[in-house]
Amino acid sequence: MIVPLDKPSGLTSASCVRRIGRAAGLRAGHAGTLDPDATGLLVVCLGESRKLVRILTGHDKAYEATIQLGTETDTLDGSGVIVEEMAVPSLDLEAVRAEVKRFIGRVRQVVPVFSAVKQGGIPLHRLARSGSDVSPPEREVIIHGIEVGRVEGARIDLDVTCGPGTYIRSLARDLARALGTVGHLCSLRRLSSGSIRVDGAPGLDAVISAAVGGTLCSHELSHARALAGQHLLLADHDQASLLRSGRSLDEASLVEIAPGSHPPVVLDRDGFAVCIAAASQDVIRPCRVLNPERRA
Repeated sequence: MIVPLDKPSGLTSASCVRRIGRAAGLRAGHAGTLDPDATGLLVVCLGESRKLVRILTGHDKAYEATIQLGTETDTLDGSGVIVEEMAVPSLDLEAVRAEVKRFIGRVRQVVPVFSAVKQGGIPLHRLARSGSDVSPPEREVIIHGIEVGRVEGARIDLDVTCGPGTYIRSLARDLARALGTVGHLCSLRRLSSGSIRVDGAPGLDAVISAAVGGTLCSHELSHARALAGQHLLLADHDQASLLRSGRSLDEASLVEIAPGSHPPVVLDRDGFAVCIAAASQDVIRPCRVLNPERRA
């Protein structure tokens, strides 16, 4: 079961997922962390749908963000302690638009010290809070587009579309420095992940209430809907049974719903995943099988 959640501010993604899973009586995960202060779309995967987390996490994301210039915090957001202050130069919309162009495409980012990225198997945020030495890695990410919505005083509003693994907090820090000052992210809202949008997604209380009441299925997305953009194949009842038992099938015997990113996912007639597959020499081999799941 995949449920889109409009995450509230002030809670970690893990906390939201635990509460929903406990209410539904199902193991739960999510397809991409949102920082505690951030709001917006958190894709919650329960039961067998947790096996799709890696695919869903790899989808592009879209955000609304506001940067506060003049102060940088240790967490790179509003919850942290100020570690540096600097005067803010006079900026206008065109000047900021010109500067953001250097951050579009494949860019290098230093991961925030306070993040879930692990060092020696331990999350960086845990090491940082314990006083241990932290060496945040630098990595390449893809930013597809940045629209500057407003520049007002020391604040900049941005709409960002990006690939997986992009830290908007790092972007806020780096853009502020490029503009001749320092800054931090003061608000963040995730608008979409892949084809899933936050529009109409229920809040945490509504999801938990539905889970307790046994009506969580009223909020769920079919796998066909959640996996739009993936290479999707359709199996009939007998084919689905064979794939779930570990049998390979000729690719030509399955109906292609849509071409897209790999790996291919085989769906049943109800639009739910049978397996994550591998395609080789016109043969579809099940790699990870999803069993039929009860609907909470």
